[in-house]
Amino acid sequence: MSPLKHLWARLRAVPSHPFARAMATVGGTSIAAVSLWTLIARNLVTYGPSEGPSMYPTIPSQRSYNILSRRHKHGRNIQVGDIIVYQSPMFQGRRACKRVIGMPGDYVVRDPSLSPTVGDARVVGLYEGAADGVREEPVMVQVPEGHVWVAGDNLSYSRDSRFHGPVPMALIQGKTLYVGDGWFNWTSLRKPQLQPALLAVETTARDPDEKIGMEVSHAG
Repeated sequence: MSPLKHLWARLRAVPSHPFARAMATVGGTSIAAVSLWTLIARNLVTYGPSEGPSMYPTIPSQRSYNILSRRHKHGRNIQVGDIIVYQSPMFQGRRACKRVIGMPGDYVVRDPSLSPTVGDARVVGLYEGAADGVREEPVMVQVPEGHVWVAGDNLSYSRDSRFHGPVPMALIQGKTLYVGDGWFNWTSLRKPQLQPALLAVETTARDPDEKIGMEVSHAG
């Protein structure tokens, strides 16, 4: 007999006093409800807060709430463009939320950490410093088996694989399906998406005074 069934049998064995029976029923129902919720949260879907600038504007920098699919934990059926939540390889007990831009075996350019560059290409309007000076040779890396390469949409404010390297799939806790305010306003993130960052260059060429941070920040 399973532990839950054994506990339920003991609760049913309580003397037939009406109050005692009522308390036993409430207790048993509560235990069953908590067990069911735990099962769902660990294996199907869960819900939790998120804040920070690294995924802006896809995910607000102020506190928001994410609905997370546990069916994608450990990297199951994850693909490029998905937004995942994983255990931080740098800070014990903390989680991070980033976009997948490289799967096992893929080749990616490792840009400097916290840089506003994508694939070593300078994004006009965001790069500060001697843009016309001598630049380092870009570093091409291959994502190892069992790992993914991740980046925040807000490149200049994201500690991601450019900082800590590829993320083991074993650390992936799930895929972000929706982001919202916790009430009635929700945005779907179920569809994988990557937008070329350098589309913003054309916008800047047409209007030098136009800010391009919003377009650029969609890049993985």
